Amino acid sequence: MSPRAPVPRLSLADVARHLPGWRERWIAAVRAFGWVVPAPRGRTVRLRIGRDGVAATVRAGGPPQHVSLRLAPVPPRTFDAAMRRLASRAAAAASLLAGRVPDDVERAFPGRHRLLPATPDDVIQSCSCGARDFCSHLAAVHASLAARLARDPLLLFELRGRNRDEVVAALRKNRALESLPAGDGAAPSRAAVLPAEEAPSPLPESVLARPETFFKPGLPLDSLTTSLAAADHPEAVLARLGPPPFADEAAARLLADLHRAIGLGAAERLSEWEWRRASGR
Repeated sequence: MSPRAPVPRLSLADVARHLPGWRERWIAAVRAFGWVVPAPRGRTVRLRIGRDGVAATVRAGGPPQHVSLRLAPVPPRTFDAAMRRLASRAAAAASLLAGRVPDDVERAFPGRHRLLPATPDDVIQSCSCGARDFCSHLAAVHASLAARLARDPLLLFELRGRNRDEVVAALRKNRALESLPAGDGAAPSRAAVLPAEEAPSPLPESVLARPETFFKPGLPLDSLTTSLAAADHPEAVLARLGPPPFADEAAARLLADLHRAIGLGAAERLSEWEWRRASGR
């Protein structure tokens, strides 16, 4: 018998990146650091999210507590390289232009700078309650932030120092470069001016420090949900990408028909899967 191939070991942070929703991914990522999220109920949280991070007020019966939370910004060179990779994938670019973040977006950030926090040091946070460790006010803010990410996942970029206008502008710029014909030697090629890739980072320190959490799920399976929002117009994504690169009008119509059929088929398969899960069949 041939020996079995070794099974790759994944950290909780790696597992978080494969959960279905950005709310679940954020909660699983911070739980990997040993932080208890969500917090007990009975807390009212007001959030303000901007390029400088999160400013929040938490009320829980006593005096309000003020919480600040931010992530280290992604360096310009890393952001530009990630935008080039995302722009080179039509489906990923279309999702971002439509206000959605692709599930595999972090593949465009192969180095140590990701969108989700990978180590506790990625999260710079404080609370006015003066607690030395992770307090319930911080937990409440993380839970509220996760809920906001479920509604507006592009806030992930803002937490890393880039607002949605900058993301859209970078995508459109690089999509335009992708469509340029090959040069005749008058200008350097795109490949010649691309910066070198960052070296991949080893496993996060939080995983090495707490190996007992490796086989523990970040969230209960019954809490995982899916959502499907129909576009305002059947060809909304294609319209955002501009006119198709076909001289033949029939080919352009065929592309729109194929796009609509793929969307309808995906929606039907998702509905059937959720019905089978709910009915136990």
